[in-house]
Amino acid sequence: MVVGSNGFPDGETGERADWITWLEPIFAEHPAFAKSGEFFRIHATGTGRERYMLRAGIEPQAGRCSDFACFRDTISRHLGATDFPILMEHSDCDGQWSVAALQGLIMEFETIGAKFRTLPPEEPKAAFEHHAEYREGARSLYECFHNVDGENLFDALITLAREGIRARRPILFE
Repeated sequence: MVVGSNGFPDGETGERADWITWLEPIFAEHPAFAKSGEFFRIHATGTGRERYMLRAGIEPQAGRCSDFACFRDTISRHLGATDFPILMEHSDCDGQWSVAALQGLIMEFETIGAKFRTLPPEEPKAAFEHHAEYREGARSLYECFHNVDGENLFDALITLAREGIRARRPILFE
């Protein structure tokens, strides 16, 4: 599962033909990546670019469908599903939240988050295993869900939805 806003082009011509190289400093400075020693050339006479790889012990930074299912199951178990149709009726494996749906999604996350702040913490079952360290010391159920970067899941999803509204881009869920 990948949750994100469709903001990067898949190819350009002219001045931006080599746009991917503009991202090289991001990879170079990111602690999860290391140079691989492998070089890529778009064609035989093209400039060689060293590829990056994940450092040993680093898992790919993508959420899991089991995490999303657990998150929604927890909402349904504690609050019911009918009050949150944008979140709860969405496919768990593919699709998108349209720009028109994002303000409503934000309101759902804010409502769920406020209610989860009043509930005691609990260990997610069969999901979010890769985030156990972030739950240590959790004081509420709200503090038990995190994205792959360790950010509170509610905060991260609200921020993503606001960015989708600002950029007029849907949130893709694949």
